[in-house]
Amino acid sequence: MSCLSPRPPVPWQVLGYYNRRGINPEAFLNEIKYIASDPDDKHFFNVTDEAALKDIVDALGDRIFSLEDMSGTKKSCMQLTSFRPSVLGTNKNETSFGLEMSQTGFSSHVVEGTLSTAGPQETLLGKGPPKRTTSPPAATAGVDWHQDGILLGAVGAYDWNGAVLKETSSGKVIPLRESYLKEFPEELKNHGAYLASTLPAHTPPVARSQESKIGSYYGSEITSVDVDEDGVTDVLLVGAPMYFSEGGERGRVYVYNLRQDRFVYNGTLKDSHGYQNARFGSSIASVRDLNQDSYNDVVVGAPLEDNHGGVIYIYHGFQGSILKTPKQRITASELAPGLQYFGCSIHGQLDLDEDGLVDLAVGALGNAVILWSRPVVQINASLHFEPSKINIFHRDCKRRGRDATCLAAFLCFTPVFLAPRYQTATVGIRYNATMDERRYTPRAHLDEGGDRYTNRAALLSSGQEHCERINFHVLMPTIA
Repeated sequence: MSCLSPRPPVPWQVLGYYNRRGINPEAFLNEIKYIASDPDDKHFFNVTDEAALKDIVDALGDRIFSLEDMSGTKKSCMQLTSFRPSVLGTNKNETSFGLEMSQTGFSSHVVEGTLSTAGPQETLLGKGPPKRTTSPPAATAGVDWHQDGILLGAVGAYDWNGAVLKETSSGKVIPLRESYLKEFPEELKNHGAYLASTLPAHTPPVARSQESKIGSYYGSEITSVDVDEDGVTDVLLVGAPMYFSEGGERGRVYVYNLRQDRFVYNGTLKDSHGYQNARFGSSIASVRDLNQDSYNDVVVGAPLEDNHGGVIYIYHGFQGSILKTPKQRITASELAPGLQYFGCSIHGQLDLDEDGLVDLAVGALGNAVILWSRPVVQINASLHFEPSKINIFHRDCKRRGRDATCLAAFLCFTPVFLAPRYQTATVGIRYNATMDERRYTPRAHLDEGGDRYTNRAALLSSGQEHCERINFHVLMPTIA
């Protein structure tokens, strides 16, 4: 609630308006009860007239919050629905709220217990996503957050000094304010590589914006990527989601490659043209290898693109860098009707369905969308003819009552699944074959139906060659 004038209507003013006009306030009262802290009997008060509010105001005197406005002066504001008291703070004026209004969950990170304590250099360069191993798929199904935990950022904790909380199935770790005055608590030391507070003071800038764009929010989103999984960051991605271009906040993501312990500017990621207020780069996530080529990949969100429906872009890693052209663009409109701000947050480190492939969790307004990864299959095709050359003077068959030269084409497919778990899988395909495709009038025709075009289906097994025979003929030219 703002202390500045003019103030919005307070609850009793709204109720008075309802009563004077005979409007049923049930929906409004339910909303007030939802906002009020539990239990309702201590934080929600039902009165019969406006005059009785004076006694309630006196009773709430010890629950008045001291807030600081933009000018830096202290003002007292009271609201009828009070917050839950914090065990780490007090309710006196000009004192800490503890974790009240801390915005816990502003950011999150799933961590593994095998992470080691990181020094300043490791914090700068990062460790990247966990490595894959050659263990059986069941052993690498994903991170068990019940055992390893989740880190939650609380940017508003302790008078907006910020805090990091850890939660596991065995309990929560909520560090006291004093923990940050000396060093990180023991429970969180092993995860220092992901916390900016481990950086020494006066660290020189890692990267600077290459363009002078005021208000672009350059650096509001950063992600380090270990593309080749050697334990050292290869690429630093820096988002500027409010970068102004082509008449709107289109957004931009800058790419920096690590060269001899220095980040060197290497251009920007490409997005779709024509979306003026996409805010491309609002979220950036380093994800484990999506296309199973042994290089980690990147997903970037543009939550305001496509009329605020939202879009995510997938970029593939390759040889220590990130390919700047997206390989896949996924829109909210193709997933479910009514989705908004799809791509406002992204996570892609866990195998949620335990199929050996990493999956994506994408945030939207009031929704979390899970995108399952599919195995990538590479299909090698070959084509040969019998006989290998056409001799139109060697007429060995008749077709449509005319002499013809008959031949056969052998179209062969060999599928190769890149994911280890799918080495015995099968894949169904549909393909078509066209005779003399580049000519308006074909010189050859299929035996089946006498047409130039055929459409077929086949079921292929991984690693095994499958061949299809296509019989066709060449008619003798008609001499007028």
